[in-house]
Amino acid sequence: MLIRYLVLAVVVSFTAAVLLPARQADDPLKKKDMPDTADAAAKLAKEAGAVIAKKYPDTKPKVCVFPIGNKEGRVTYDLASASLDLQGELIERLIENHKGRYFVVDRAGLFRLATAAGVTPDGVSTGDPAATAKYLKAIKVEACLVASLSGKTTKDMKEDRKASLTVSVVFDDGTSEQLVGRMDPDKLPVPTPRVTGRLDVAVLFGKEPEKLYVAETPDVTFQRVFFLPLDPKMKGQEYRIRLTNAGPPKGGGGLMWDDGLVVTNPNPEKEKARRFSVALRIDGVNSIYQNRNPRYTDVAGEFKLSGAGNGPVIVHPKRASRWVLEGVGAKYQCYEVPGFQRDGKTSLKFTLADAKDSIAAEAGAMNYVGLIEAHIYAEKLTGDVQKRVFKVGLDGGIGAGTRAGKPKEFPVRLVSLELYPEPIEVWFIFYRFKSPGSTDDGVPVLNPDGKEIKLKLKATEAGRRDSDS
Repeated sequence: MLIRYLVLAVVVSFTAAVLLPARQADDPLKKKDMPDTADAAAKLAKEAGAVIAKKYPDTKPKVCVFPIGNKEGRVTYDLASASLDLQGELIERLIENHKGRYFVVDRAGLFRLATAAGVTPDGVSTGDPAATAKYLKAIKVEACLVASLSGKTTKDMKEDRKASLTVSVVFDDGTSEQLVGRMDPDKLPVPTPRVTGRLDVAVLFGKEPEKLYVAETPDVTFQRVFFLPLDPKMKGQEYRIRLTNAGPPKGGGGLMWDDGLVVTNPNPEKEKARRFSVALRIDGVNSIYQNRNPRYTDVAGEFKLSGAGNGPVIVHPKRASRWVLEGVGAKYQCYEVPGFQRDGKTSLKFTLADAKDSIAAEAGAMNYVGLIEAHIYAEKLTGDVQKRVFKVGLDGGIGAGTRAGKPKEFPVRLVSLELYPEPIEVWFIFYRFKSPGSTDDGVPVLNPDGKEIKLKLKATEAGRRDSDS
């Protein structure tokens, strides 16, 4: 059954749209027996909440969730989005299901507690409850969720045709209970293996978009990502992110997903008018603030229980408020997002900052600082024809981040939209300050083994396309 969607549209000199979170429309050609990362996390959060409530029947303990690593405990480039989704969903679903039985400490609150205690989470892992309990005592939190994915990379899990999340509920007395949830490996979020020209994401500091780069000889970890090396002197500058729906290819054609699902509309005018929604995340934080339930967090430098209200969130893209691009020829098929949408009228300008001053640091998501993500979903049109043709195969720097800067007027209105359940494209743009005195476009990065390597980069036309309007 198709689900109607409520959409916010930004009205300034143009109108950009924002999709409020809701369940995606059904796709009859998709497998339905395996959950995605959001649904797997929701199930595990409910089970973990019951374990915590049983352990503390008469008190209300504080509970935190640590970042999700691969099977070796690392957050790699290709797993950054999956890790972010899982941790964010575990936190939000724990809060949603607490029913007065416990209090949840969010990322920002955890970061504040660790800073105040002067400790680092060395030794915290699913396999070492004793070391984890010692850390919990140091930060004065009674329970935590420590989790890891079953593979080393996304490629490993896709090739094995299985993916799971192991969650250890660890208590400060050293006891623990382990939970396991399986996921569909095809639903792990990964950057799109191709730039189709249908959609474009650009970063602008001035009038012209910045050049995006790719690795000259990428391994599987880096072949799907873009890099944006920046001059450290640009710190403090404001930037915008331009989203473009360039329309179908000149020769016609529809949409193709990684798993071989092809969607076309026999009416060329309807295909040109197809709209897209974009879940845009900066440093792991959704670019549109959403209503949040109470949680222990960092409030103006103090660790305290916050009330409900709008604020920065880290959630799975399907639960995120999103920007909407109209079809070819429409007034709003291409526009610039100036900042974090704080409420119905105001955005806070994207402002380049040191990693320690970024919104990721404020949200306690330092593993994701310096990452721009765009998860793009296609509108479902009446008359769309679906078929499956084949399975598409998988073909360091100085920390830069973004902080929420000066307010900018950016009011909104409501529209509606229906979408396909999986993103048609996913963009990762890693932005880094160049090293002082650097004479090339190489960037130091960590490979899946945790070793620093330097990638030689080459320019690409991605992020520099104009719409066909």
